[in-house]
Amino acid sequence: MDKSDIEGMLDKVLSIIELFDTPEDELSKSENMDLISSMYSDLKNNLRFALDSLKKRDKKGELSALEQAIILPALNEAILELKAKNGSKSEHLICSSLSGCYFILGHYNSQINI
Repeated sequence: MDKSDIEGMLDKVLSIIELFDTPEDELSKSENMDLISSMYSDLKNNLRFALDSLKKRDKKGELSALEQAIILPALNEAILELKAKNGSKSEHLICSSLSGCYFILGHYNSQINI
């Protein structure tokens, strides 16, 4: 994994957050929340998969210095911030979780190439 992977995750988080302010035109509020919930669950699952994969490689001593120093802690903290359960329809909890996740990933992304 590298900087572009973190940036891709940031883009995904931001695209979900933007749906709260600018829902899809053809969707009702309920349908938009279903879409947000589904995208949130996918994001959480993808982050969990990436983190588990990095942890396995870490146990084998296969991580690069960047992955070990920045990407692994970034994913670990981002996952901890995603407090809403998969399938949740709580607008407040999902938005709060995504905002925290975005802040953490952005912080670690800014540490790359300093």
